[in-house]
Amino acid sequence: MSAAPSTNEALSSLVDRTAAICARFFPDGLPSNGSTSPYLGDPSRLVISALEYLEKKEPWTMAKHPEQRGELAATLDLLCTRCLEAARAREPDDPETARRIRERIGEVEAGSGMRRVRTGEPLFYTPPVESPLAPPDLPSLPRYFDTHAHYDDIQFDGDREETLKHIRDAGVELVLVPGCDVKSSLAASQLAHTHSFIYAAAGIHPHEASGAGESELREIAGMLGDLRVKAIGEIGLDYFYDLAPRDVQQQIFRRQLALAQETGLPVIVHDREAHGDCLKIIDEFPDVCGVFHCFSGSAEYAEELVRRGWFISFTGSVTFKKASKLLLAAKAVPDERIMIETDSPYLAPEPYRGRRNDSSMLRRTCAFLAELRGTDPVSFAELTLENGKRFFGI
Repeated sequence: MSAAPSTNEALSSLVDRTAAICARFFPDGLPSNGSTSPYLGDPSRLVISALEYLEKKEPWTMAKHPEQRGELAATLDLLCTRCLEAARAREPDDPETARRIRERIGEVEAGSGMRRVRTGEPLFYTPPVESPLAPPDLPSLPRYFDTHAHYDDIQFDGDREETLKHIRDAGVELVLVPGCDVKSSLAASQLAHTHSFIYAAAGIHPHEASGAGESELREIAGMLGDLRVKAIGEIGLDYFYDLAPRDVQQQIFRRQLALAQETGLPVIVHDREAHGDCLKIIDEFPDVCGVFHCFSGSAEYAEELVRRGWFISFTGSVTFKKASKLLLAAKAVPDERIMIETDSPYLAPEPYRGRRNDSSMLRRTCAFLAELRGTDPVSFAELTLENGKRFFGI
């Protein structure tokens, strides 16, 4: 069994991610009322608890909604407090790291009620997983295609190029970066044009449906002639968060499926607690093919999609302890219709759950699924690589 992530790795993840989000959305200082409660739990779990809180609150999602700006500030203020508490705990044994944390995460300034937060080099740079060494009985190293990773995300602002180099060293041959709105679709395209192993998709995520009008749809359509843009996505329905009215989500979903029908491009579908409506809507576009990314449905639902010629993609969530339904689905998908992804920076597989994810962790998901499906990791990595290339026309 692999060791759990190191204390340094967890602390770096907390400080680097907190600083990047604060600096992005509060560049002139983070407002603080100075009333954040101290951490009263098990001291050894302070950093892990803060990381779990960060993942639960999803400040990157709050930042998209102006009415949640006060809640966003309070969330980030608490995370900054936890970073400084971690620095104080570190001080006796590692004063240099404590000093670097305090340089990044400032105390609340007297009088102004503002906290200055600075980005910088990663607190520690330790690759999140070990380099993929082939066991003696395997003839070659695995080659991976991460078919869904958000490298435009703010959580990579502090070390994007270092991370992209690291994932290449870890055997990742190809990456598909999807868009969630016009801005992120343009960013995905830019990454694809500056890194030969990255391709892009352009689309409007259901979370962003309320802000998508004719102008935004025209801009997305205008990106689809770019040879580095290989799909429309991510698009779909999200009835868990319901950040846009459901009828609006459905309308934008249909408009983008119509674009796929016109262009012949495949689609990347986000489906969260909306299985029935997703199935109903894709049935209106029988000539469109796509992939249900980060699959969360049952084996029966997967089989319905496969019968329609669609692909299914699994993330690190399949490794979670309560993923029994996903295990059945992962067994049910035929070899020619399965793909794998990280959905970075989200959904790191066990034992890294709660950390910032990146494509080097895809090998965990690959190895887990290979064992589940009765094959070896190299063969399964090659299978999913070829499936991804065929699906995206690479």
